[in-house]
Amino acid sequence: MICDVCQKNAATNHYTEIASDGSKSEKHLCDECVKNAQGVELLNKIAGGIDLAKKIEVATKELLDERKCEECGITLREILENGKLGCPNDYDTFAKELNAIMLKMHGSNIHTGRLPKIVSKQKQLRDLNKQMNAAVKTEDYESAAELRDKIVDLEAEVQV
Repeated sequence: MICDVCQKNAATNHYTEIASDGSKSEKHLCDECVKNAQGVELLNKIAGGIDLAKKIEVATKELLDERKCEECGITLREILENGKLGCPNDYDTFAKELNAIMLKMHGSNIHTGRLPKIVSKQKQLRDLNKQMNAAVKTEDYESAAELRDKIVDLEAEVQV
């Protein structure tokens, strides 16, 4: 590849600039042009980008250490480094961040795999209770009574 500035020497320095609209522009410079004034402006752009990246990295680290769990004192940085939570309260303390992590890792933050039968039945009970309460609020007592009967039957299955 030939230098973009002098069009003579082989380019040994490569610089990619990404604009805010996502478009990329590449610059290829030889060592001479980088040393000359022709490459100084480009180097300043690169150095400015590096400086900005360092500032962003420092700010991100500060945010990761800023909030701590009231119960165990763990920070989000420690969770990310260890891959483990410190206590059950961390689910509430870092709910927003943990949701984003689950979405990124698994594509969903809702369990869609197989559940043990007892857990599945408990979930059904919670759903039926919500439906029954909604039916009572709307004064649909017939539906509420049917849902109550289903709940009683399902509770008997869970107890066995």
